[in-house]
Amino acid sequence: MKSAVIIISLFIFCGTVNAQLGLSAFTNGLHAPGWDHDVNQQGQSFYFNSGTFVAIDYWLRMKDTRLEFHPEFSFRTNKNYYEFRTYGLHLNTDLYFLDFFNDCDCPTFTKQEPFLQKGLFFELSPGYNFMRVISFSDQDPDVEVEDKLNYFDLGFGFGLDIGLSKFVTVTPLARYRLGFGAKWERASEIHPDNSENSNLSFYEFGLRIGLRFDRHKY
Repeated sequence: MKSAVIIISLFIFCGTVNAQLGLSAFTNGLHAPGWDHDVNQQGQSFYFNSGTFVAIDYWLRMKDTRLEFHPEFSFRTNKNYYEFRTYGLHLNTDLYFLDFFNDCDCPTFTKQEPFLQKGLFFELSPGYNFMRVISFSDQDPDVEVEDKLNYFDLGFGFGLDIGLSKFVTVTPLARYRLGFGAKWERASEIHPDNSENSNLSFYEFGLRIGLRFDRHKY
């Protein structure tokens, strides 16, 4: 709810904005300290899982500075023996620190300066998440059990915009994300050394494709 309020306020605050739709796909890894005292027969942790992360976002920017905002809705899945499905709202905030006091209202290829200066940015990504944990009943291992939990998170990383045309920009991204306040009550039932609470951590590597529709700007 708080993320939704932030996103709506941002739309109101940025009076004059230009539209861009973004689609992202990442590989991601999840580590959940405190939930990792149970292992399968191969000795792999149930809770250190690689998976996929997909998202859709909308582009907003500040006028005359290189500070951009990408309100984002995402879906993440991590699966080993158990499965973690996460729906998230994030406010990705991109700071182009090598070219901050400029008005680069365009894909990077339309500028004559080095694309690294125009395209490199630092990203801060606060968000709120709803997670579903799919596990199995202690009485019957063929019966699935679903638990639901919520948590806040904060991501940070770097990206590089590469303009392929006036309408398409490809952005490689690398992020590290920390989740706070996740509470899985069944974790302590699965293994006595587990705790219910965990500060989650994720790594994310992937690509964002930005699609612009305001061709009159060029």
